[in-house]
Amino acid sequence: MKWRLYREKLFWLRDCEKGWSQEEAAWECDASDKKQYHLWESGKTLCPRKISLEKIAKAFNLSSYKEIILYPSETPDPKFLTYYYDNFGRSELNSIQEESGNHPYDGYKLVCFDLDGTLLKGFDFSWKVVWDFYGKSGNIKRKEGLKLFHTKQISYEEWCNWCCNYYRKKRLTRIQLKSIAKKFKLTKNLYSALNLLIANGYSLAIICGGINTFLEDLIPDYSNYFKHVFINRFHFDKNGKITSVTPTPFDFENKSRGVEFICNELNVLPSESVFVGEAFNDKHVIDTVGLSIGFQPKSIEIEELFDHIIYEDDLMLVANKIINEQQKRASNRAT
Repeated sequence: MKWRLYREKLFWLRDCEKGWSQEEAAWECDASDKKQYHLWESGKTLCPRKISLEKIAKAFNLSSYKEIILYPSETPDPKFLTYYYDNFGRSELNSIQEESGNHPYDGYKLVCFDLDGTLLKGFDFSWKVVWDFYGKSGNIKRKEGLKLFHTKQISYEEWCNWCCNYYRKKRLTRIQLKSIAKKFKLTKNLYSALNLLIANGYSLAIICGGINTFLEDLIPDYSNYFKHVFINRFHFDKNGKITSVTPTPFDFENKSRGVEFICNELNVLPSESVFVGEAFNDKHVIDTVGLSIGFQPKSIEIEELFDHIIYEDDLMLVANKIINEQQKRASNRAT
């Protein structure tokens, strides 16, 4: 798919900016009825016809219908994404759970991965790697920012922007980030494992608090494997100098919300999802997913809390574990 309707922004425009009901929005957008509008906003109609897009854009006083389409390489603005999740996406997820009757899941359908230290090896956190680039003074500054965040003096979004402001003052460039990334490697058998999971019908996603440039430089064809990627995204000017960051809304305790959001997108239950990670900030997903796998964990909490632990650097072991657990549960249900 080349693009999809930017439903998160559409919902925000209707509910927050205009204050319309779906019936009113259907009328203003010249939709055939409320149901057609609901299909747009719920994402069940991914690519409306151009004439419909133009009518929607006109109703919301947009300069172009291109303002409400989203390409695969783009991530929804956190403002729209979190508002959609909290107000619309959450109700959609609840309806899926109610329709299921809360019966046990019939198999895993989604596998979510952390990135830093999981799919990419040689470092724990990409943010720290960038701070290390500035030596002792950089690490002193890094600890200053972490203290502000962990003592709740600033939010996660504010922390990301605080870091970016420092990088901007230091004139950090895209070329420098690419050079930094070259020092690191992919986990063993990355592509073989991803292909195996896809061949067995799993949808794949990344939910990470790291930096997008590391993903782009080390797994340049990532979009061929991962349908959803939530990560902090750096932006650069025409000369390659950093200008800003778009923080992910799904890190730390919000990683579980990221899982739920993707489940809603795929129309599956959170209990039909798997999470693979290794760091302390991955622990927040355990009450949400159906299966958690610690992959070479660096946190005692992960070793104690996750369902299964794999200590060897080989992603095929993870893929096989997921498939085996799927088969085991299917066998148990059959008996």
